[in-house]
Amino acid sequence: VVHAHRAIWARRMMHDGWYGIGPEDRLLHAGAFNWTYTLGTGLMDPWSVGATALIPAEGTDLAALPGLMEAHGATIFAAAP
Repeated sequence: VVHAHRAIWARRMMHDGWYGIGPEDRLLHAGAFNWTYTLGTGLMDPWSVGATALIPAEGTDLAALPGLMEAHGATIFAAAP
């Protein structure tokens, strides 16, 4: 599936109303980066506003995420239900 690159830039309009992400934030997403939701929310959204994307190693146990958030100063946590 082809996705338009302009969609990444357009998503910035939702940041204020959704999670208020800015350049000072460090976002950690719990999902795998093999689908577009996680790619957008966990990587491209932070980068589009100058924030940091914290990417857990593949296969990271979900129970380890709170410790990783604390150790790396995550200010926003994102995960699909």
